[in-house]
Amino acid sequence: MVVDLHCMANFILCLTIPSSLQAVFKITLEVPSETVALSNMPVIEEKVNGPTKTVYFQESPIMSTYLVAVIVGIFDYVEDFTTDGTVTSSPH
Repeated sequence: MVVDLHCMANFILCLTIPSSLQAVFKITLEVPSETVALSNMPVIEEKVNGPTKTVYFQESPIMSTYLVAVIVGIFDYVEDFTTDGTVTSSPH
């Protein structure tokens, strides 16, 4: 999947009307196996199929379309857990 980062509207209809048009998003991405896929919600499953993998994300709460985030790349990061078990990540 290739998304034109200069025009997210090619990927999803983006409307900047926060109060009137909102939706729940259930995002699934097919990406190269060596990359990390990130979105607004935690990953619930990853299925590797040779050179690609399918990444399934938890359903989002109701939100405006312009808040949807999809990031795919090779990242260097540190992952940790808070005392209540929440996963946290930061650039390294």
